Amino acid sequence: MWVLALAFSAWGQLCWAGQHYFVRLDGNDQHSGVSPARAWRSLDRLNRQVFTRGDTVYLQGGATFVGSIRIADHAGLRLEGLGAAPAVIFSGEHAGLELVNASQVVVRHLHFRGSGSPHNHSHGLHIVATRPARHFRGLLFQHLDVSGYGLHGICVSSLWATAGFRDVRFNHIQSHHNIPTVCLDVMSLVASSCGYNRGEIEPHVAQ
Repeated sequence: MWVLALAFSAWGQLCWAGQHYFVRLDGNDQHSGVSPARAWRSLDRLNRQVFTRGDTVYLQGGATFVGSIRIADHAGLRLEGLGAAPAVIFSGEHAGLELVNASQVVVRHLHFRGSGSPHNHSHGLHIVATRPARHFRGLLFQHLDVSGYGLHGICVSSLWATAGFRDVRFNHIQSHHNIPTVCLDVMSLVASSCGYNRGEIEPHVAQ
């Protein structure tokens, strides 16, 4: 098992004054999602929502949701398990979380579970920049557990040498039973350097 800790400089602050949304097993995808009593039920419904800057999505703690979360071309969103126990995302053969061209995103208190080898051929957390000459910034991943993925448990990458991420933090992350565990593409982490010490990976990302 690998424990990942990533230090970063001057992560931008964001006021989370937007709309709060809720996802619960007893919810209904026809609901508005804006209160526990009007919660959505599925990750598919979450993925279809057009969020605005400062929005928060709370997933029912202790519940298991089947599917994947995909956030693309968005800035200013928080995804969080609500309750003492983390929410579990069981993504089967697919990635647990895909963040594409995203900035100012917080993901915390979630467990991501793949179906394991040889069935799963995806990354657990896939953070990727696909636009050339763009630097996305301000990503915080906190209190996550990632396991059962046939590619990397966590992969930060870029399709372009001129694109990548700044000001990224991983805090209290457990990535285990993935093949392999962590992928940090040096093109995607701007001005990055990596050091290894007793199972801990501590890349320091400069601004």
